[in-house]
Amino acid sequence: MLVVGAFDDAGSPTIRIRISGPSGTRDYTAAVDTGFTGFVALPVTEMIPLGLTTESVAASVMLGNGTIIYNLVAQGRVTLTDQS
Repeated sequence: MLVVGAFDDAGSPTIRIRISGPSGTRDYTAAVDTGFTGFVALPVTEMIPLGLTTESVAASVMLGNGTIIYNLVAQGRVTLTDQS
């Protein structure tokens, strides 16, 4: 699978993704973290229109710079090119 991306104004690599939930679908430009492990971080204000609801679980996530953050978990669908 060939994925064509770009660099934003700050020089970070980006790709176009589509996120779907029970209430809708939206396209986003996603920044690719150098420590990517297969998840998408999305602000709660973006989750609400998609109908994504958080589970009572928080995941510990290490970012590419070594910072550990805690994110609530919601289940949705992420599509990159023709793969979901």
